[in-house]
Amino acid sequence: MSVADLLEEYGDSHGTPVVRINDQYVSRPNFADTIIPDEAELFLIPMIAGG
Repeated sequence: MSVADLLEEYGDSHGTPVVRINDQYVSRPNFADTIIPDEAELFLIPMIAGG
């Protein structure tokens, strides 16, 4: 399953700009081409703004 597939299934296809898979950071342009390995540790990293 790709990162894009997972986010679509999760219902968050536009709200997550970066994902960390184990120790590798993946940005949105690479979501469709990045396959999530079995037993991977996955973190969804949202965009946060503040003032």
